[in-house]
Amino acid sequence: MIGFFLLQPPPTDAPKPAAPDFVYDRKVAVGDSQKYEMKMLSSMSGVDVLLTGKLERKVLGIDPDGTITLSDRWTESLAEANEVQRKGSDLDLKWTVDRLGNWMKLEGPDLTTETTKSLQMIQTVTSLISPGKAVKEGENWTVQLQPKAMKEATFKLDATYVGVETVGEVECYRLNLKVEQFAPDNTVSNLKVWLQKSDQAVEKLEGTINRLRYGESKTLIDSHYFLTRVRG
Repeated sequence: MIGFFLLQPPPTDAPKPAAPDFVYDRKVAVGDSQKYEMKMLSSMSGVDVLLTGKLERKVLGIDPDGTITLSDRWTESLAEANEVQRKGSDLDLKWTVDRLGNWMKLEGPDLTTETTKSLQMIQTVTSLISPGKAVKEGENWTVQLQPKAMKEATFKLDATYVGVETVGEVECYRLNLKVEQFAPDNTVSNLKVWLQKSDQAVEKLEGTINRLRYGESKTLIDSHYFLTRVRG
């Protein structure tokens, strides 16, 4: 009997079950809203600048063709550099996306300022995620397009579906995104995005945005960007 047990192979862990396929199917209803805390750490001309703020996103309307009208309200923005703090102005934007998440239209004050364009770039990075089909864990896809909301810009997205991960207590789809903006600037972003499984809203986002123009001086900066959903 002792010999029998000694001859048995060591137990092995059961194989990890494959993650479910990822299908971009954003579920929204008029009145839905999410709140986020934003943090961006940048280096400008050798000076580290910390920008923080809050974002509230609401669904204003849904057309029969699936086009969604959203509002973004940026508040409590604060920039800190060399222990000096400067408060920013609140900003309200209204924009529309098609059923695949691609920008269609953008409305709001001072849309031509470099600061607002920076926010548009950040929003674009987090919007161009639809593969247009079901993808399996580890599969990647590429999209190249010119969002109607940014007529002068050309983007290329390389995305990978990593699998299902838990953020806090929320089960999420995890995506790795590389977004290149070829015109008018050559901006490159490498991001990790977690989408809540139930409604595919952004639960968390983190990564780098390189060669982003920021502020009225149009300074080229490299930034570490974090967006975290706030509940309650």
